[in-house]
Amino acid sequence: MTRENRLARERMADRKGSHSMKRLLLIVAVAGAFAAGATAAEKAEPRALLIDGVAAYVNEAVITIAEVMAEVRGSVWADLPAADREQQLHQLYKATLDAMINRRLILDSAKASGASIAPWAVDERVQEVVNRQFGGDRAKLTTALAAQRTTLDEWRKTIEEELIVQSMRYTHVEKHVTVSAQAVRDFYAANPGQFSESKGVGVSVIVIAPVDGSSVADRGGQAVKDLESGKPFAEVAKAYSADGKAAKGGDWGVINPAETFRPELADALSGLSVGAHSPLLLLEDHGYIVRKNSEVAPQTLTLDQAWARIEGRLKMIEAEKKYIEWVNRLRKKAYIKVFELPLTK
Repeated sequence: MTRENRLARERMADRKGSHSMKRLLLIVAVAGAFAAGATAAEKAEPRALLIDGVAAYVNEAVITIAEVMAEVRGSVWADLPAADREQQLHQLYKATLDAMINRRLILDSAKASGASIAPWAVDERVQEVVNRQFGGDRAKLTTALAAQRTTLDEWRKTIEEELIVQSMRYTHVEKHVTVSAQAVRDFYAANPGQFSESKGVGVSVIVIAPVDGSSVADRGGQAVKDLESGKPFAEVAKAYSADGKAAKGGDWGVINPAETFRPELADALSGLSVGAHSPLLLLEDHGYIVRKNSEVAPQTLTLDQAWARIEGRLKMIEAEKKYIEWVNRLRKKAYIKVFELPLTK
C-alpha cells in the first residue's frame, strides 16, 4: 500500500468513524435512574447508553461495537457481579477487540495465500457441534440461531472461519514450536515445588449442562447456592448434574485428577481442602463444580514423570510467543484503524 493510499484511507476512516459514532451513539441522561440497586447519587448522575458504532477498520473489513460486545457478553464478564461489570468492561472490550482484529488479519492472510478449508471438513465440524450442544437435533440448532437472529449460512461461515484460523495458526505457529531437552531439565530444576502430585484424591463432580430456558450460569449459580445453604453435595448432584455419575451423587471415587480431568478442573481441586467444593467453573458450553472428598499425601514426581507436563507447558509458552510475533508481522502490513469506546459516565 502506498503512502498516498494509506493517508487517503485514513481520512476516509476518520470521516466514516466520526459520522458513525454521531449517528449511532445515544446518550440517555436519565438511564441511571432506572439502574437496579443504584444509589441516590448514582440515580442522579447521567449515564451514556451505547447503541452501536464502528469499533475498528481492518483492511477492508469493519468490526462494529455490537460485534465486540456480543463477544464480551459471552465471556466471563456476563458472570461477574453487576457492581464489577462496569469496572471490567473497558479492559475486556479492548482485549476482545484485539483478538477480533487478529482473527480478521489471519483470515485476510489465509485468503491472500489461497488457504481454505474443504467443505467436508466444515460439515464434520458442524455435525460435531450439533451432536455435542443440541443432542444431534438440528431443529434445536435452528431455534437457537433464530433466537440470536443468525442464519444457518452465517453460522456455518463462522465455523469455517474458525477452522481456517486454527489451520493457519498450526501452519505458522505450532508447526514450528520446539523445546530442547535442556530447557525441560532447567525448568524442573528451577521449579521443584510444582511437581508434587497426589497419588489419590476422592472427588465428586457436578456437571451443569445447558437446558432449554435456563443458561449454564443460572443453573450452576443455583446449584452453588444450594450447596452454600447446607444441602449435601450428593443431593445437589442428583438434582443438577448431567453426567453418568449423577445417580451416585457425582462420586468419581479415588482418582488422579491430573490424569482424569482437564487441567482447569485438576487445578481447582489442587487448591481445595478436604470437604470443600469449588465455585462454578465455566468451561466451553458446560459448568463444573468439583468437591475434594479425601486426599492421599502427595509425592514428588521424578524428572521422567514430569517430563511430558513440563514439555507441554514450555511448548505453550513458546507457541504464544511465536503467535504474538506472527500477528505483529501481520499488523505491520495491514491497515488498522481503532476507535476508542465512547462510553462514559
